[in-house]
Amino acid sequence: MFKPNKLLKVVSIIFIVLAVMGAIGTVGSYFMLQSMGDVVNGVDMSAVKAMATPLTLLQGLFSSLLMLVCGIFGLNGKSFKVCMIGMIIYLVIVVIAFIQSIMLVGFQVFSIIDFILPILYLWGLYQSKE
Repeated sequence: MFKPNKLLKVVSIIFIVLAVMGAIGTVGSYFMLQSMGDVVNGVDMSAVKAMATPLTLLQGLFSSLLMLVCGIFGLNGKSFKVCMIGMIIYLVIVVIAFIQSIMLVGFQVFSIIDFILPILYLWGLYQSKE
């Protein structure tokens, strides 16, 4: 048990909300993209469909599950070790998704935003350590 500080509680709540939205969005977009045509409103959807593989579906669902677990444990202060290991695994998934994004569409500055919440979570976890 550890006592979570305010930063960790806020980021944990954000993680819980984003995890639920991410799981719903991942499953929904996967099924919607499979039913779309090759061209939608003049936009070639081949690159988007190339990203919608069962592996990316599992990756999205697994990262949503990790976000949910880290959010709940970080909010309650249950286990420091579970929070730390879960967030490190989540960061590895974010790095893998970042590399996949670079390979498919090139580097985008906004992709760095994905690293902000996990770093804030780890910082709040570090400050909450007894």
